[in-house]
Amino acid sequence: MGLSYPPNVVWNVWALAAAGRADAVLEELRQRWVPLRSVKENNTLSEHWQVEPDSRSQWSHAPMAAVLSFPMVFAGVRPTSAGWKSAEIRPQLAGLSQLQLETQTPMGPITFEATGVAGERAVTLAVPPGITADLLVAKQEALNLQRLAPGRFRLPVGEPVKITLRHG
Repeated sequence: MGLSYPPNVVWNVWALAAAGRADAVLEELRQRWVPLRSVKENNTLSEHWQVEPDSRSQWSHAPMAAVLSFPMVFAGVRPTSAGWKSAEIRPQLAGLSQLQLETQTPMGPITFEATGVAGERAVTLAVPPGITADLLVAKQEALNLQRLAPGRFRLPVGEPVKITLRHG
């Protein structure tokens, strides 16, 4: 059956992220989205995979999967309660060697910055006051944070925290 049209691909992206397959999302972005004619020629995301100039094709529409992939998949930032009172951050950087972003919340931005490759990734996170946030990482990680369970750590609030991820 193949992939649906671009605006619906966000569901595939979320499913792959939940299954820990950020690598598949990254490959999808590189192989399917970057080569889109609308991206190359118009710097936009089109409604359909194939568009033609001077036609009824919409070269700028609503496919947000490519944009949402970065905070939701690669940084893994998501609310776990209404109004962002609590959140989880589950980085899955796959083959990305750097990523910097802010996820806006009602309490202020959650900032995320990562550099390096698998086995030696420097990550800096900041969570605004009013959000209780947990960091989910490989169970083997030994971090200088409050450990809630194997692979689950509580992030401090209101101040940036720098960690190095050595697993996954």
